[in-house]
Amino acid sequence: MGYFSSEINKSILIGLGASASSFLGMLISYNHLDKDWRDLSLYGCVGCIIATRYAVKGFPWRSN
Repeated sequence: MGYFSSEINKSILIGLGASASSFLGMLISYNHLDKDWRDLSLYGCVGCIIATRYAVKGFPWRSN
């Protein structure tokens, strides 16, 4: 049960990272009138990559 719970926590962290970066990217985007789906997907991918790094390798400020 512990392994499954850990995987669920990682999935939630990655999903929240992708959605938060997409939302923040839309807020600070320089072109508010002409948004494209590619802009949104770029922000989501960047957030997913960053969140996956921390979900898999751990946080550098936490000691194990």
